[in-house]
Amino acid sequence: GYETEVWAVETDKVAVTHLIAVSPDHRGEGIGRKLLEQARESVRDWADVVRLDTLANNAPAKSLYEGFGFRAAGDIEVEYESVGVKRFTLYEYVL
Repeated sequence: GYETEVWAVETDKVAVTHLIAVSPDHRGEGIGRKLLEQARESVRDWADVVRLDTLANNAPAKSLYEGFGFRAAGDIEVEYESVGVKRFTLYEYVL
């Protein structure tokens, strides 16, 4: 669904973060933010934007991304054979 969305920046220089996870025992310690900072810094020299997604009902992740400065770009639905249709919110961070 990434190719069909209207993004703030039209570019081929895109870094995509596929998964950020923090152990439940360590949530709320700023680890997610540090992971996002590292992802941003590691691609700054060659990418124009960082894009990622999360399940549309994942409020903690959405709060983290929006607090970091990611812009919600819209929702998409993806159908998986094993679990059916899942709704995702797409995010973009302009470098």
